[in-house]
Formats: sequence, structure tokens, C-alpha cells
Amino acid sequence: SNQIESFEQLQGFMEQCVPAYEKLAQERQGIAEQIARLEQLLYAYSELQPYVEYHKTSNSMKGFAKRNYDKAHQTELEMYDSYRADLKRMLATDDKITPKKWTEQKARLEAKLQASNPGYAKVVTELASAEVIEHNRKMYALTREAEQRQRNRVPKHKKNEQSL
Repeated sequence: SNQIESFEQLQGFMEQCVPAYEKLAQERQGIAEQIARLEQLLYAYSELQPYVEYHKTSNSMKGFAKRNYDKAHQTELEMYDSYRADLKRMLATDDKITPKKWTEQKARLEAKLQASNPGYAKVVTELASAEVIEHNRKMYALTREAEQRQRNRVPKHKKNEQSL
């Protein structure tokens, strides 16, 4: 796709590709970090979720029935409070616990990340190919220099023959 016919053009192409690669990599990293955060929130919610029903039931009761229920389910209610506090610590001060919204956000971000794969793969492949060509060019130049030095060096036993 790229008509590169000289090493100068290759160098220019690489200089163009690096900023594009860095921009895409940074965007993808940001998306991946957001996804990881949402996964942490969803995991924390999944730990809280089994105890939500106990909390709702307790809050729906009044008086003696509530006291008996709370006493019978003290451990579950304490677990609810503990997991809820953990989850709240992970959120900003005003944020609500919204697992459906988090799941939707995560799905959108994963789709966005998936959509960026072809462009990212293209840039990475082109840049890697250019770097391999550049590396091979340098290695070829070093090999040629070594061969040239080898040819220019006169073996010691030939020097001795000439002096006789």
C-alpha cells in the first residue's frame, strides 16, 4: 500500500507512523483502564448482590418483626454493610451504585476497543515491518564493513613471505 522506494522514504514513513501508533496506543490504554475499572466495580457489586435482598427485607419491616429478622440475619446484614462500604469507597463521593449502567458502559467500551483493532493492527504491522527493514539495513551495512575490513587486512604469514 505504501510506495516506499528508498531508505529516506522509509525513515519519513516511520516518523509518520510513530505518532499515529502512540496516539492509538494511548487511546486504547485509556479504554482498557476504563474497562478494568468497570470490571472492578461490577465484581464488587457481585459480592454485595447476594445480601441486597436481606437489606431490602429488613428495611421493609417495622418493630418487633424487624428486630427478630435483623437478629436472625445479623451476619448477612453485616456482610451487606461491609460490601456496600467497600463499593462506595471505590466510587466518587456523589456516584450511585448503578450496575446496569456499568455493564452498558463496559459493553460500549469493549465495542469501541474492538472497532479500533483493525486500524491499530495496521499501524503496528506497518511500523514493525519498517523497523525490521531498518534493522536489516543496518545489519547489512555492518556485515559489509566487516567484510571490507577482512579483505583489507593482509594475513601475517603473507607479510613474512614478502619480506624474504
